[in-house]
Amino acid sequence: MFETSKTRAPLAVLAIGGDALIAPGEVVTERDQARAAARVARAAVSVVDEGYGLLLVVGAEPELDRELQRSEEAANHLPPRGVDVCLASAQGATGHRLLLAL
Repeated sequence: MFETSKTRAPLAVLAIGGDALIAPGEVVTERDQARAAARVARAAVSVVDEGYGLLLVVGAEPELDRELQRSEEAANHLPPRGVDVCLASAQGATGHRLLLAL
C-alpha cells in the first residue's frame, strides 16, 4: 500500500473494469447501469470506511463498444467520431455514474 503525504492513510487502488457495469454483449438500460454503479460505490465506501484512502481507476471496454456502434449508426447523419473521442465519452459516462452513486 502507498501512503499519502497529508493523511498517512494507506492508499487502496480500486480498478473497476467496464464489465463491472456492463457485461460484454449485454444490452442494459441506464437504470441497470445505475444499479451496478451503486454496487461498486458501496464497495468503494467500505474501503474508505476501513480507513484507506481510495483511488478509483475505471475501464470502459463494453461502454466503448456501445459508443463506437452509436458513432457508426449515426455516420449517415453526423461525422463519425474517432476511437479516442468514443473512449473519452465512455469513460466520462462511467465516471459520472460512479460519482452519482457515491
